[in-house]
Amino acid sequence: MRSPTLLLVLPLLAGCRLLDHSEFTGPDDRLKERIEQKILSLRYARGAELLDSIDWLRRCREPAYPLLIDALADDQPSVRAASALVLGATGDRRLVPYLREHAEDEDPRVCYEVARALGRLGDWSSLQTLIAGLRDESGYVRALCHETLSHVTRLDFGYSPLAPEAERVVAVARWESWWERRRTDPFFGG
Repeated sequence: MRSPTLLLVLPLLAGCRLLDHSEFTGPDDRLKERIEQKILSLRYARGAELLDSIDWLRRCREPAYPLLIDALADDQPSVRAASALVLGATGDRRLVPYLREHAEDEDPRVCYEVARALGRLGDWSSLQTLIAGLRDESGYVRALCHETLSHVTRLDFGYSPLAPEAERVVAVARWESWWERRRTDPFFGG
């Protein structure tokens, strides 16, 4: 005879999850080998080849998740950043806790890409990183951060990544003021 308590507790335990990869459907051996090759190619691929690898991994969806999550800890920043980009492009919110673990990466490029991925997945906990990216010396970084901020918030504040610095400073101050008013709100990641 089953214990009534056990029957009540089992559904609660089913809702608990640890941050391991067992919740995802893994690839078969042949696909796993292809995924590993594509992730390895992130180390040296550039241009169209890099974009093809990223898109291929994105289209793999869930079977690629465990290997991409592991790649977030790769020793090469470009692999970590590309892995975050792929995970963010999936639209799968189950990946948010894994990405959050890497939000404070030692490499700013990885931090920006993880923040972009989180934003695209509906998690605003790293919007501050994207707002800081609006001040980056690289116009490319500024453009990526602005594109993500504008997309997820539907706001702009007159920011243009290629505007003269004096104009950008004013617009960034607007973004910072907006975030300061919202950052402690649990809905916005506070």
